[in-house]
Amino acid sequence: MHHRYPIGTLPTAKSFGVSVLSTPRRIILIMKRNISTKYVGGILGASLLLGMPSCSDDHFDIKPGAPAAGKTIWQNVEEHANLKSMAGILKRIKVYAKEDHYMRDDSTRALTYADLLNSSQSYTLWAPLDGKFDADVWNRQLDQVDELRAAGKKEEANKLEYRLGMQFAQNHMARFNYEANKGTQEVRLFNGKLAIYNATEGRFNGVPLATNEALIPASNGTIHLLDGVSPFAYNVFDYMQNNSDVFKHVYGTLSDPKIDKKEFSEVLSIPGAMNENGQMVYVDSVYITSNELLNQSGAQIKNEDSLYIAVIPTDPAWEVASANISKLFKYKNSYSNEFNYTTGKFNPQAKYTFDPNNTKDWQYKSPDSLQLYNTEKLLITSMYFSPSIFEERFERDDIDGILDYAYHADTLRSTNGWYYANPMPKDPATGKRGKNPLFGDVEPVKASNGIVFPLTTYSLDPAYSFIARIVQELSYGNTIGDTENIENGSEKGEVFTLVAGENKSDSVDYSDWKDQSLRYRYLQVTRNKVGMIPIPLPNVLSGKYLVKVQVMPNRADINHAWYDPEDPEKEIAQNTKFTATLLDDEGNIMGKKSQTFEVDEDSVKTYTLWPEGVEFPYCYQGLPTGVSSFPFLRIDVPRQKTPTGMSPALSLIKVILEPIRDEAVKE
Repeated sequence: MHHRYPIGTLPTAKSFGVSVLSTPRRIILIMKRNISTKYVGGILGASLLLGMPSCSDDHFDIKPGAPAAGKTIWQNVEEHANLKSMAGILKRIKVYAKEDHYMRDDSTRALTYADLLNSSQSYTLWAPLDGKFDADVWNRQLDQVDELRAAGKKEEANKLEYRLGMQFAQNHMARFNYEANKGTQEVRLFNGKLAIYNATEGRFNGVPLATNEALIPASNGTIHLLDGVSPFAYNVFDYMQNNSDVFKHVYGTLSDPKIDKKEFSEVLSIPGAMNENGQMVYVDSVYITSNELLNQSGAQIKNEDSLYIAVIPTDPAWEVASANISKLFKYKNSYSNEFNYTTGKFNPQAKYTFDPNNTKDWQYKSPDSLQLYNTEKLLITSMYFSPSIFEERFERDDIDGILDYAYHADTLRSTNGWYYANPMPKDPATGKRGKNPLFGDVEPVKASNGIVFPLTTYSLDPAYSFIARIVQELSYGNTIGDTENIENGSEKGEVFTLVAGENKSDSVDYSDWKDQSLRYRYLQVTRNKVGMIPIPLPNVLSGKYLVKVQVMPNRADINHAWYDPEDPEKEIAQNTKFTATLLDDEGNIMGKKSQTFEVDEDSVKTYTLWPEGVEFPYCYQGLPTGVSSFPFLRIDVPRQKTPTGMSPALSLIKVILEPIRDEAVKE
């Protein structure tokens, strides 16, 4: 049985300025009672929202000052002798309904949280009393908002104001009315965070309610008075954002305008009138935001209802990781493109060449820029893991079980589909592998929607993750290039399937054929000529692989067996031989020719063509959209003497490229 962390037992991450708080049956939350007084550029980071904002959403469809019987929440706050600090802050922070709304012209934004709490909608407010929190921390940052706006830096001002609204105003309020006589209640705060309101014990989000006058009824809800500020629960994204000083590379990349893009939407914006220059002036200017790296990660790290394990390198770890991984993305200046599977050749006029004058796509300016882009992309998009796709099922609050599985699993799949093999050997007693070095030697930090590993070192060998195993099934699709001296199947060979009781021989060992699809490609060579069979190798990195080919003896298909013309009952061994050569996309030979192999007559066998491994000097993965280029493995069948009427042939199943790993991990 898995165990749960009791309150206060999980290690904290003091170096990252956070503390740990646990709540019943919820993941332990990262909380920070006082946010930094230093504004960090790009603090909001990238939006996952792709637009569709509306003016009604922006203003919550309310009418400030709507008449109601009795005093509203705001009127009570404003008049309360011990809520002056909170009242002053609420009057200064404007409301942003959605994250991308901070990019709108602030002149259209008049609604404050004071106005919101003065509306006819129903709210609950947990209000910290004067002297129970440091109001100056928040007011100094609101002063920064004013200074930024006065300096013409509207977007920076809006970003900071949005953040303050999320971490203070929205962290103390919820929609609807939460009463004081319902015991323990789970509260969905206005910012989407979950908090526990224990009315019985008189605590909200771990903060005690004021002993005197703890509840104030209002016409539009209820006010609960607090003896402290409600701590903000960081989710995974919040954690990176608020510790951007130690995640400069990761967070800096995510917030880079080249990655975190915004575009003005004329369709969604509300037009006003033409100015004196004949240009449209918009009443509400709407921008659509997108962040390609967060989108490609497949992890909604801002979603409070999700649960992730995030392995995020700090700057020292990033330097090591990027140095190791960038070696996999070495590009050359140009690539052959537009491969024609009918002719088996590249279009000689269709070369792709990097353009240093490319102003639209910065990553395609040079081989170096694409190397940098794909290195960062791979690192940032593949560092999230969801327990929902683990092979075992866990309850959300079973953190011990989730971590134990992640540490010791044979392989882990990230949310964007990368597999991480565990290189550690298995314990003979337990059958479990040692802890995956992916997680480093740091203690996990718990966020509101997951668990964060802030890596200070990076010891992951790319061969156990990023250099993926590539399998080219030769019986499917266009997997054969422009052959020479192959005489069947329009010079591409023919695909057959072995069927027991029909054409499948019972005298062949098929144990090496793990998938047992029993489909293969039969290539018959013209007599007295050398057969040449080029096989495209897509998605190769500039790394080292073992190149293997799986071959079936021709006689496994009884229709392709040879028999003595003078004795039809006597089968003749074919003794088919082959060699292999690697060619780049321009047809140049890479490395050396393989040894000569003779096909085993009695079993399906996988042959390692170069036992020492092969270094591919250039990367063919991550090329620009529309560019398809690759090297080739060429299988040659040499001339050989054959009985009268017989032609040599080769029965190919698949080509396999495997990363070179220690013996500890077996595929």
